[in-house]
Amino acid sequence: MAAFNTKNPFEKLHGDVLNTEPSSEEEKTKLVAEIKERGNRAFKARRMEEADMLYSRAIELDGSMHALYGNRSAVNHTMGKYEKALDDAIMAIQCKPDWAKGYFRKGNALLGLKRPHAAQEALEQSLKLEGKANKSVQKVLEKAIKLGSTISREEEESAHNVNKDDPSTTRNTRAASNNTSEILETKRTAQKLTGKDVVRSNNHGEVSKSDVVRGYKKTKDGRTTTFFHRDIDDEAKKLIGNIAPKKIDPVKLKSENDPTKGDGSAWNKGGTYEEKNISEWAKNRLRDLLLSLSIEYNNDITIEVCSMRKLDGEAQVFVMRGTKRFMFEFNVVLEWKVSDGKDPNFDFAGTLEYPDLSTDACGDYEVNAKVIKAPTNSISDALRAAVLKKEGAFQTEVRRVVGQFEEEFIASSFKK
Repeated sequence: MAAFNTKNPFEKLHGDVLNTEPSSEEEKTKLVAEIKERGNRAFKARRMEEADMLYSRAIELDGSMHALYGNRSAVNHTMGKYEKALDDAIMAIQCKPDWAKGYFRKGNALLGLKRPHAAQEALEQSLKLEGKANKSVQKVLEKAIKLGSTISREEEESAHNVNKDDPSTTRNTRAASNNTSEILETKRTAQKLTGKDVVRSNNHGEVSKSDVVRGYKKTKDGRTTTFFHRDIDDEAKKLIGNIAPKKIDPVKLKSENDPTKGDGSAWNKGGTYEEKNISEWAKNRLRDLLLSLSIEYNNDITIEVCSMRKLDGEAQVFVMRGTKRFMFEFNVVLEWKVSDGKDPNFDFAGTLEYPDLSTDACGDYEVNAKVIKAPTNSISDALRAAVLKKEGAFQTEVRRVVGQFEEEFIASSFKK
């Protein structure tokens, strides 16, 4: 595999990973994980071009990871590149057909392309796969339904040249977007220029009085100026008053009812960009909450987190355009065990890995569950499901605890 093109403005920041060619699958896995983490940090900091470059390099190394396509789709959507966002969302779904967030990304991209009916189908599929309410998806779905009420499905399909005979697609390549522009663009009739349309000038480079110039006119004092020029008389000046530029004093925007607003001038009511890293507090609090997690299952059986093998990542508070944004992203590996009060020799243990525990996940955290130890006697399917299934009792409790952490994270950020 050839080295990634290093002619980019981020060479100094990420040249160590962009120009590295892994010599083994293990090295490739570690390299992709590092690039993905850097891409995530860039995305959280709203450095979209940088995030797009990093995700693209990671995809070049491993094109089978659905999350990479999903993340790049989010980046393209943020930059207004909806066609590319749609392409990435479709690739994510092809890699993992049952990934609810993939359909969420697809619906977002379709809505950006003003295809509300197709977006609605994708978003409804996302909710169906997730099997529970998701506020983020529902909010976008409501927008799609509202926009869909203003345009019929037939008009949408006609405008975007949707290929209905091909059930595997909901759009027909980027050429459809070009066709849409031609269909929706207001037609203009070309006018043939005549001699009267040509601007003539005298020897001094000025338009002469005898010239006929379309779009120009003569002022009262004999000057030739644009047709749209308007002289302001004394009476109008009195009504308008003094319109000379004036100094704008800073205005206070903070209020008890809106603690997210900061200070700024009247020209920049959002204030300046600020950020604060509170990773240390966030890691300590998340660690405390997860290590105290324990649930009772069928009276004598206890499922609990016994240790934290890994907790990498960061948490930050951003002030952008006067509004606070709260972002965290962690890679967490928990060790769990199941104890049976009736059988001291019962030994059922393993790990839960959350590679992307972040605010961007909207509660839909990707998880890898593994069994390290299992008792010689058989384990009931119900107990195995309670621990290993995403919707099982144990992982449901993990998500509840992370949700509690997120609430505390946001609340504490206003005080910091």
